[in-house]
Amino acid sequence: MELSFIHTGDIHLCNNFDSISLSEKERELRRKELWEAFDKIIDLSMENEVDYLFIAGDLICSKYAKLKDYQKICERLSILENTKIVIISGNNDPLNNLSYFNVVDWPPNVYIIKDTNKLEKIFFEEDNLCIYGLSLDEYNPNFNINNAIYDPEDEDKVNILLIHGGKEEVGHPLHIDFDKLSKFDYCALGHYHNHEEIKEHIVYPGTPEPLDYSEEGKRGVLMGKVSKDMLFKIFIPLSKRKFITKEIFFQK
Repeated sequence: MELSFIHTGDIHLCNNFDSISLSEKERELRRKELWEAFDKIIDLSMENEVDYLFIAGDLICSKYAKLKDYQKICERLSILENTKIVIISGNNDPLNNLSYFNVVDWPPNVYIIKDTNKLEKIFFEEDNLCIYGLSLDEYNPNFNINNAIYDPEDEDKVNILLIHGGKEEVGHPLHIDFDKLSKFDYCALGHYHNHEEIKEHIVYPGTPEPLDYSEEGKRGVLMGKVSKDMLFKIFIPLSKRKFITKEIFFQK
């Protein structure tokens, strides 16, 4: 059985855009465009009737978000009645006792991974699929994300991992040893803002909209199909904006 999916992350809804030189009017416009990007992802999921939508952390910037923003997310996701949606939290939307993730009434097709200490497993029997995921709590310098990772328990099932971290320097709490992910059929990563394929089955989609001037090039999501012996994926550009660096030389 082939399962279709869309993989996204690092949408950063409610971003304050305080790290780049934009006017308040421009910041407000960019915040609106992040919600538009989220809607595009939902529309793409609906149009292609995907089985699963994976959101690999930093869906929202909790520092600037309000309860109504999480309720808005719920409302948007509720229209995907035939798509199972799995969400992990990232370093910008940490999951703890104060998180709105624990307050809102999520639709029945939305699965929030709540374990922040080790991989949590969700088994979808009808699809012979196990999804493993880890959400992040507040920053802890003594945390080691590799200690939370373990091999899939049943290699006869389709095993998918959602995790937020990876390309940090060795010793950083979110530095991932990618060799530990070798036995998963697909690894839906988040945290790194550029689209990159670490290995065929270990992939960052990057941000669907650029968040600062360093995030050049195409921005979008990954769409694909996976089974026990097959993986197919393509990058779908979605962004409304594109940051471009140009060098201008002046002669005296």
